[in-house]
Amino acid sequence: TVCLSDYIREPVDFLKLNIEGSELPVLLEVEASGKLEHINELVLEYHGWPGEPQRLGEILGLLERNGFRYLLHDFDAETSPASKPPFHLTAETTWFCLVYAHRMGS
Repeated sequence: TVCLSDYIREPVDFLKLNIEGSELPVLLEVEASGKLEHINELVLEYHGWPGEPQRLGEILGLLERNGFRYLLHDFDAETSPASKPPFHLTAETTWFCLVYAHRMGS
């Protein structure tokens, strides 16, 4: 693998991440490099995999502390049925959502 921050050399209007659950480590690396401030907007697909830690709160906290506001979208009932009532959350529940973030003041 390579570091995303190595490719951020100028302002980024829009960044899309769909990297199957590795979004937090990538965002942490970009934040640590100081290059997250170059990104104006981003969208990422969050994966709630069974047996894996939930990291959505950490992702949202990272975005907030770096000046982003965000919206969440949970797809449709076919793509993410667990996020629709009646809820049936178990240790084996898989779910997805999109996180859209925009840097305020941009």
